[in-house]
Amino acid sequence: MDLNCVHEIVKPVTVAEVTAPITVAEVTAPITVAEITAQLNALIKGIDYVAGQSGIDASAEALISISYGHHEVHEGNSYWAGFNATLTNGQELNFALQTPDSDALLHMLIVLDITAVCTFTLTEGCTISGGSAGVDYNRRRSSENVSGATIKTGSTGGEDIITPTGGTVIWTETFGVRAIAWSRNNGEEVILKPNTIYFFKVLNGTTTQNVTLRLDYYLHADKNTI
Repeated sequence: MDLNCVHEIVKPVTVAEVTAPITVAEVTAPITVAEITAQLNALIKGIDYVAGQSGIDASAEALISISYGHHEVHEGNSYWAGFNATLTNGQELNFALQTPDSDALLHMLIVLDITAVCTFTLTEGCTISGGSAGVDYNRRRSSENVSGATIKTGSTGGEDIITPTGGTVIWTETFGVRAIAWSRNNGEEVILKPNTIYFFKVLNGTTTQNVTLRLDYYLHADKNTI
């Protein structure tokens, strides 16, 4: 062993070395723009495109960002469910969804495609009977995550109709000859209550039409108390 090396390691620090004052010149010495730029360039990476590291577009070198809902698709926490039926005069399409009983709340977008007059109604907190079991699908097809939602569908044009009891109607509206995507057009999502049944009903007018109801949703638990 090199004893001189050991001596250097354990060499004591003198009081003078510890208490040596810092001069005003050392504290107030100006930093040049070039020095600041050099420090920023050393700390901030990805100013120019670096494959797989920059988070910018290779062609335009523009910043890439996605919405939180899109992020949840990548995370395997986003789902869709839907139902369609051909309805004649006065027939109806039914869809019921019971949200999972968890801290992760269901954030939903509602898409209704129609070609003739109909009335849409959404009821919250009801009980239901009838209907056929439905399914939802993870938008990241390689993910094994499940939403935990319970779904039923029905229509007077084919499947067993769903009968709701009680609850509160939170939205009702009559639409004309147009296709609509209500939530998306308004840039809004509906955050549903946990462990609650939501009943979606489309009552057709007099014109026979094909009606499609699609629900897009993801699950998210609040990080902080709201």
